[in-house]
Amino acid sequence: MNERNRVDEIFNQQTDAATVSIGSKHLKVKARTKLIHYNELVPHKENRVINQDAVMRIVNSIKVNGQLFDSVHVVDNGDGTYTILAGHHRHQAVTYVVEVEGLKQYEYIRCVIQDEDELDNDLLMIDSNLEREELSPYDTMIAIGKKEEILIKKRERGDLVQGKPITGTLRKIIADDSPIEDTQVGTYLRVYKKGSNNVKEALKYNLITLAQAGKLAKLGDKQDDELTKILNPGPKKKNRAEKDIHLKTLEHALQSAFATKVTVSEKSLTIKYTSNDDLNRILEIMGQEDVVNEP
Repeated sequence: MNERNRVDEIFNQQTDAATVSIGSKHLKVKARTKLIHYNELVPHKENRVINQDAVMRIVNSIKVNGQLFDSVHVVDNGDGTYTILAGHHRHQAVTYVVEVEGLKQYEYIRCVIQDEDELDNDLLMIDSNLEREELSPYDTMIAIGKKEEILIKKRERGDLVQGKPITGTLRKIIADDSPIEDTQVGTYLRVYKKGSNNVKEALKYNLITLAQAGKLAKLGDKQDDELTKILNPGPKKKNRAEKDIHLKTLEHALQSAFATKVTVSEKSLTIKYTSNDDLNRILEIMGQEDVVNEP
């Protein structure tokens, strides 16, 4: 028996998914672990955009520690491939290590194969995404909104957790499952359920903050009008904003030229220096003669 088959035999066994560290407390599925070739893994169609910095952190961890610590969670497609539910960044890291670094010893990934349960598998993918710090406010809003929908369906079909039905406020359940506070979960859910498409798009492209989106979502039919005011301020505010941008641009250019602290306002220019040499350099740049000598 070769090394790959020996290790595969060890991991190819039934295990209780409740013992797996990643994922919601509200999963009820059984799962088994198995070593799977990285080329047999395919991304989930609804997975978020891959963060390359996160991938490279995992690459460095693999090279330093000689292994990929966390398993990738997948579902068997029945055709020799497996769809990734949790672990897209880990899969990308292994792909890089093998194909770019040429380290073939990492081409098999320890995977947890979930049972066929669409709700539980979707919930696992959502929870794995919510654990990532780099998730944007928009992506977090979508994930939390979908998680509430899944929990509603699981409660309706009578799923049990440790022999008990899913009870309590879903907002609190979601907060308990994630590092996000209860009140913030409420804001995400309000935007997901009551925010207009335009408000959600503005949040997606970072044109407004989550707090602004949450306030707008309270306004019902008026939220798009208020959004327009935020994105297109009146002439006076617009001119003020353009002037502030111009002054900041000038301030930055002068600081770079003088290599010292510069403050620019509409009516004044302040240049701070710490020595006579600094002052002479500034005067030289301005085309003036040296007027200060060191004692």
